[in-house]
Amino acid sequence: MERETIAISVASRLEQQLHSLIAEGRLAGGERLPSVRELTHQYGISRNTVQAALRGLAARGLVRSVPRQGTVVLPRDGSITSTKPTRKANQIGVIDLLSSFRFDDEDTASWFQGVIRGAELIFARSNYHLVKAVYLQQESHWIRKLWQRIDGMADGMAGVILFADIATDEMLSGLDSRNIPWVTIGRRNLRSVHNFIAMDHLSTSQLIGWTFARLGYDSVLYLGWDYTDYFKSTGVPQKPDEKFLGLVQGYIDGGGDPSRIALLRCPKHSADVGYEQTCRYIDQHGAPRGVFSFNDHLSMGAMKALQDRGINVPHDAGVVGSMGLSAGQYSNPPLTVASQPISEMGQQVAHLLLEMIRGEVARVSGRFISYELIFRQSLALPENLKSEVLERQSSQRTLLMKTGL
Repeated sequence: MERETIAISVASRLEQQLHSLIAEGRLAGGERLPSVRELTHQYGISRNTVQAALRGLAARGLVRSVPRQGTVVLPRDGSITSTKPTRKANQIGVIDLLSSFRFDDEDTASWFQGVIRGAELIFARSNYHLVKAVYLQQESHWIRKLWQRIDGMADGMAGVILFADIATDEMLSGLDSRNIPWVTIGRRNLRSVHNFIAMDHLSTSQLIGWTFARLGYDSVLYLGWDYTDYFKSTGVPQKPDEKFLGLVQGYIDGGGDPSRIALLRCPKHSADVGYEQTCRYIDQHGAPRGVFSFNDHLSMGAMKALQDRGINVPHDAGVVGSMGLSAGQYSNPPLTVASQPISEMGQQVAHLLLEMIRGEVARVSGRFISYELIFRQSLALPENLKSEVLERQSSQRTLLMKTGL
């Protein structure tokens, strides 16, 4: 953690030095910056540190990456980050696809609605109101219909909120060409650095993996969601499961053997599928000592499967969920969860979009929201280890603030 903080500090200093050169005109618009390799050699730092500094400059709207040319300084008198609204619009569009993923259970629907309600609280104070544009997932030419609706609005649209899993390049390019700022709920892929508010899946699941390792769990089951078909229908490239990646990294960090982690991809993220998959796993491989899942429903299904096979939760196996839905506190035993602050997420989405609208910029650094760990009876955690877990979580949040995310 200390080395990461130092690397972030070095990246910030390099970013500031390059920023000063651009501000002073010593690096003019259209001029190519030294390559990553050249900067690495010149400053004696790693490629990752240089790339972090360049991402910071891009987020400020000072440079952009040009294929086969490298990183180029943007003109001071009007770059792709400048927006020039021609109308005083006060409407914020919320774009979504109506899909089974959104509304296959009451709790998941409440999550999405809660995010939007959180955003509405902030927008209402600034005299903006939300206009929802929802389309059927299987509807043909829905993007064309979206543009017709946006272009036909008399007062125009001040900004747009959309879920990351439908944020195609075509859609975002269309918004950029219309000078409409946009923010995604969640980030589109692991390379995304701009215009998103997302939960910090990676750090949170690292903490769960580290905890499992410290508890001495020598077999861990992760129940993920196989969303291949869903992403095919949206046209957005599928990204790796950050929760699983973080779980493995944290387990290794805690001294565990990653080969002891089993991954099961579930066709749905429901409790009955979690139950069936866990029963099948137990019958084939024996009971896992720890279970972590893509969401709470899978974890609750897994917990019942363990109990039906005569395995005591939490004494023989610990179970953790990763959304913080209301159903978890009523399970038996109540489910330990990494809970997502739903309203706060929506409020941060609104703050970020308002910042872009008022600053007339089209790109800003993305921001992560930290989970809150809620310890319940599905995980037996000694008090001394619980204190360590909370201390590590606090350190992770501090690091997020230092990065400016």
